[in-house]
Amino acid sequence: AEQLVSANRAHDPKYGYFLSLRDQLQGRDEIAGLARVGVDSLKIEGRMKSVYYVAVVTRAYRKAIDDDKDKDLYKRDIFDVSHREFTTGFFFRDDPVESRVDDDVSRPTSYGYERSYTFLGTIGKKVKENLWEIDCRNQIKNGQTLEFIGPDVPLLSDSNFKILDENGFPIFKLDHMKKGLIETNLPLKEGYIIRRISDQKYFS
Repeated sequence: AEQLVSANRAHDPKYGYFLSLRDQLQGRDEIAGLARVGVDSLKIEGRMKSVYYVAVVTRAYRKAIDDDKDKDLYKRDIFDVSHREFTTGFFFRDDPVESRVDDDVSRPTSYGYERSYTFLGTIGKKVKENLWEIDCRNQIKNGQTLEFIGPDVPLLSDSNFKILDENGFPIFKLDHMKKGLIETNLPLKEGYIIRRISDQKYFS
């Protein structure tokens, strides 16, 4: 667990070892090297993260492990989920990522979390052709440009969708945790993530 104290090195005799001071996702680029030295299992920490974060990060690692032809396309999505400054953690003494943001991996991130997308929810069960249930987690409005991502789909985009209430009547918007439907011509599947580009890049 992260120690809630000021840290200036990876280990402090009073408090022990400091973890999670930044997001250690740059290890994704070192998968081939990790495999060569005998690593055959990876754990991605997601207990304190959103469904969206876990989906995007797990997908990127899966594509990297499989050496998928589009792995770099999936990798780019990692930089748009809510995250702290990235690092390779304690894999390397001289970290090229760290040199761009801070010289000491054990020091906490300097500006908190940043995100470029707003997570809106997930696609539920298919009601009929082109009509799907929505598990809504942030307000969705007609006229927005929505993006949908899946395990093997980097990105689908739609600005011409229609929002309906749970009884199938057209509505202008669907609020957080309200039941509703979405009508779209896109080839969606149950479980796809719904998001939109944030109005501005957030730092918190």
